[in-house]
Amino acid sequence: MIRQVTGALTNNGGLAPGVTAPVNATLVSNVSTVNTPVDQAAPASRPAPTTLAILTVNASQPGAEIEVDGMFVGNAPSATQVAAGTHTLAVRHGAGVWQHEILLTPGGSQTINATPSRGSIQRASR
Repeated sequence: MIRQVTGALTNNGGLAPGVTAPVNATLVSNVSTVNTPVDQAAPASRPAPTTLAILTVNASQPGAEIEVDGMFVGNAPSATQVAAGTHTLAVRHGAGVWQHEILLTPGGSQTINATPSRGSIQRASR
């Protein structure tokens, strides 16, 4: 049981009946954040549209895996939104890998045509 400010005892969420807690006037409730309806919750943090760029990747082998900064983002051919800036793009198909450092500008778009090949990593020429 928990003692309320008035001194009365109240249910304490299923703890043993003899359990009590002193009143703590400085206790801060998180009810407003826990019980906020979904439509009133703070929006998820997303990059502003101007900080994104569209990256389109085509590969000589359809279905090749596309990675941006080591994270899988889809299979070729594919277009995806990526944060503007410098990224490492890798396109993998079987043992073949094509890898290149790319620079995406805010609000821009870039199309890459990759040809993964076996052996050493094939880097695109600038």
